Amino acid sequence: MFLFTILYFYICRDKTNLLTKVNAIFMRKIYLIFCFITISLVALAQEERIIHVETAGTLNTFISDGDKYNITKLTVTGKLNGNDFILLRDMAGAKGVNSLTDGQLTELDLSGVDIVTSDDVYFSYANQNYKTADNVFGSFLIYNSKKLTTLKLPESIVEIGTQALSGCSNLSEIDIPESVTRIGSGVFLLCDAIKKIVVPDNVTTLGIGAFQRMGGLEEIYFGSGLTALEASLLVLDNSLKLIHIGKNIESIDQVILYTLPALETLTVDNDNSNYSALDGVLFNKDKSVLVCYPCARVEEGYVIPPTVEELGSNCFANVYGMQSLTIPSYVKTIGEGVFSGCVMSEIILEDGVESIGYGAFANTVNLVTIDIPASVNELFPGAFSYAVSLLKINVDENNENYASDNGILYSKDKAVLIAFPAGCTDEVYTTEPSVTEIAELAFSSNMYLKTIKLNNNIQTIGDMAFSECAELNEVYCYPENLTDVAELAFVSENLMEGGTLYVPKGRVDFYLSQPWVYNAEYETYLFSNVEEMSDEAAAVETVTSGEKVKEIYSIDGRRLQNMQRGINILRQDGRIVKIVK
Repeated sequence: MFLFTILYFYICRDKTNLLTKVNAIFMRKIYLIFCFITISLVALAQEERIIHVETAGTLNTFISDGDKYNITKLTVTGKLNGNDFILLRDMAGAKGVNSLTDGQLTELDLSGVDIVTSDDVYFSYANQNYKTADNVFGSFLIYNSKKLTTLKLPESIVEIGTQALSGCSNLSEIDIPESVTRIGSGVFLLCDAIKKIVVPDNVTTLGIGAFQRMGGLEEIYFGSGLTALEASLLVLDNSLKLIHIGKNIESIDQVILYTLPALETLTVDNDNSNYSALDGVLFNKDKSVLVCYPCARVEEGYVIPPTVEELGSNCFANVYGMQSLTIPSYVKTIGEGVFSGCVMSEIILEDGVESIGYGAFANTVNLVTIDIPASVNELFPGAFSYAVSLLKINVDENNENYASDNGILYSKDKAVLIAFPAGCTDEVYTTEPSVTEIAELAFSSNMYLKTIKLNNNIQTIGDMAFSECAELNEVYCYPENLTDVAELAFVSENLMEGGTLYVPKGRVDFYLSQPWVYNAEYETYLFSNVEEMSDEAAAVETVTSGEKVKEIYSIDGRRLQNMQRGINILRQDGRIVKIVK
């Protein structure tokens, strides 16, 4: 068409030449005919139809096999059943479970349709046949209809079934009718082009993963008909930026919030009696508990509101838009897993914090030191487990419940070793003579420790105390009768495959009978080897366990935290002892 246009104007530029004018008129006719043909072909390729179906199951009488793949826009009114939806899927590019067709249907308007009960099977999967029911947009009804970009659902439906629209990857617009009361499982699975979902107020039930794996979803608004948000609803919705919480929601599974890497804003209906929001951050109603700080919210210098007394479970988990945070004195409780997985390099606890929950700082990435103020009187197990960069835990000397030494956390009397930093690079460590108990998860996930020596005063070792210590392959156990040990205290692939437990002479059979060494139920050894320790190793324990070692030096005068292989110089209460290890 472009060439004809150029030729036409080129001929017409000479107004005085009669032959030229005649040719110009002739060429213009040819041009107009060409344009007409082109427009006709385009219209044919983008054919739009409006069809009323009085009798369900007869849609195919209005659309022939010859033109079903040419229709791109279709409006249907009347009654439809399973047989009709087989044709609609075919026209939208899908057939059976995984087969694709040449259908070109992109826009489908079913707003004026009534779906009726039928014995016609429209879809079969996993030995189950699916048939239509009155006012139900059934399971897999338009599954995998990849050509659809716009769909208007029937305004009369009350339910959307399991995976009814799943796999419609180009569907970019969808309005859920106000009549719908139930949305099934995985309804929008892999509907990656939809950016916004509004759940109407009449919806009272959401199936498992109703909105999961929607790659392009950015906003979702939950209506007033819902009372709870389950963890599975928004799994792998990695573009979701905003969640609006309806007025009747009473509970929210925390997993739904801290596993959304793009989440920036949380809003709440003003009439909700359980939750509130401030600047995109979620709180309980009176803002005494901070519930969730969105993962992707970028804000340095965030100030926790003065009404807040508690940091709720996982409320800062996986946050990556903040490097530093101060926990003010008016915050009394740091809940379970509050900072798990966050990238903050500095977390300051002001004096006033009283309780630190289970795994509160677990899995932090960049946190190197943490200072425990004097006010802390409750510290749950595993608070610092798997904090891979943590080198030191320091405790205010005025704290009446806890103490620290060389960055290791103890009870005040140092009888309980609570936490050995996961990032500590010591390869060999001997427990202090004062220690009688090693707490749950105390050494878990340390990546450097190769040898641990349990002094003769150890009486108790808690659950998972040495779990996932990737390099640990030697455990020297000096007590002759250590029985109070959790069965999974030393659970570690490294110990099971090549680790050795060294025990006092004559005590191999005793320790092989202990459930933390050999699990009889599963016939599994938790240590690859159990051996008697050498006289040399036993002698080292005799020297170091009787009195506190004040200073340890290498033969060339370097200060050491623990004895290393070779000659060690120990300074103990004014006397010097040379130890060969």
